[in-house]
Amino acid sequence: MRSMVSTGHLRSLPALACLVWLAAAPAQSPASGEACDIEIVVFRRTDIAGSTSERRNEPMRAAIDSTGNSWPELPLSSLQLGGAAAELRRGGGYTLLYHGGWRQPLLSGERVLPTALPQRLQESGLAGQITVYRERYLYGRVALQDQEGGVLRQQRRLRAGDLHYFDSPTVGLLLTVGPAAAVSAEP
Repeated sequence: MRSMVSTGHLRSLPALACLVWLAAAPAQSPASGEACDIEIVVFRRTDIAGSTSERRNEPMRAAIDSTGNSWPELPLSSLQLGGAAAELRRGGGYTLLYHGGWRQPLLSGERVLPTALPQRLQESGLAGQITVYRERYLYGRVALQDQEGGVLRQQRRLRAGDLHYFDSPTVGLLLTVGPAAAVSAEP
């Protein structure tokens, strides 16, 4: 019986293997320099002792520097965390402070500048910045401080398209990152 594999087919095996691997690979994170869309949901715990509206009017102590880049906001139609934001709006010990996102270039850690919080989030009594950058992997760094003195400082490795949760005793943040085209093409 004649072999089904000829010399011509052997030459195309590496290319075929690459195509199979790419088709089976999970969604790729944006490459360095490409635009990415970042979406966040920020909330405050309201069921903690001493959390009162009078304290929220006090000036912030040792605020985290809120300077940084400002990027174009994503249109509401491209946001994917609406379900999480709706759950927080319904109550249960949390107050939704912000749901939105922005598009930014994805740079390496030595070239990236932190992103300043959106103005609406700053008006809710938070100061700080969010940094998303790419080295070998995708990383996120969150530095927030609320008027009540609660601080959220965390850094971790991210996976594109996954939901990431950053929290402190008073403030929480949900974050997702994806390639600009993939996120903005969603309904």
